[in-house]
Amino acid sequence: MAQRGGPEPFIWVDVVEPQRDAAAAYDRPDAERRTLRLTLSLRVVSAYLHVGSGQLGIWKGRAYQQFARVGDQILLPGSGVKGAVRALAEALSRSCMPHGAGRGDPRPCGPIPRGASEIRLCPACRLFGATGYRGRVLFEDALPESGVQTEIIRLPAAWRPRRSEGRKLYPRRDFQTPAEGGRIRWVEAVPRGATFRLRLLAENVDGAELGLLLRALGLDVQDGKLVAVLAIPMGGGKPLGLGGVKVVQVEVEEWDPRALTWRAADPAEGVRWNLVRGEVWRALRSWLSAGSV
Repeated sequence: MAQRGGPEPFIWVDVVEPQRDAAAAYDRPDAERRTLRLTLSLRVVSAYLHVGSGQLGIWKGRAYQQFARVGDQILLPGSGVKGAVRALAEALSRSCMPHGAGRGDPRPCGPIPRGASEIRLCPACRLFGATGYRGRVLFEDALPESGVQTEIIRLPAAWRPRRSEGRKLYPRRDFQTPAEGGRIRWVEAVPRGATFRLRLLAENVDGAELGLLLRALGLDVQDGKLVAVLAIPMGGGKPLGLGGVKVVQVEVEEWDPRALTWRAADPAEGVRWNLVRGEVWRALRSWLSAGSV
């Protein structure tokens, strides 16, 4: 069950026993499964989004943490977007904790022994992969759709987590710029309204796996259309109100193995929600609401 952590700015989602089933192959198409290509527009709906590069820059004599980029082009690395989406998929399903499992938590699915005759994985590992098993959802880097300008903003110094009671997620909240003085840090961020174009490939997925992926992207099916109802927490500064990203446009194509081409697809076709923990989804819809931005 998901619950608020008292006055702290986060949500605990309890860890449950993983639901492990046989993992599908990605190199052997199945008539009961689909291979889809999703092209998404991602819009920043929080005050700012900061996705760090690990590099430092100098601005007005101050060192700051740079936004991720290749050359002069800022971007959202596909690996980082995948990690943010996977974190929601893990919380929304009966999945393991592949990283940072605490004492008493269920063991992670990996590593997978070489040459294993049968691979049984939790829902998130079946979709996104585990050590020894390549995932079937692949993310490209997301590039800005228009002339996105970055800003240098100040944040309070980060602190080390003191306890763990499950999976920690941060609800949306208003960002307040800290006062000058004290322990602060400077980061490069993009402001609310910035949009990025992302393409991802979902290989050989069944209806339940597709349903979990859509939920982890913050999407619901309403009147046969995909609608964003939940913001994806992404990047740094989430406890402070940064890092809310919403899907504002979706194009779905399906691979036709007979014609050897992509064709427009109905995103709601065959979707099932039985891998999604209903009580967690309802709680996160409230706490991570995509709002009207």
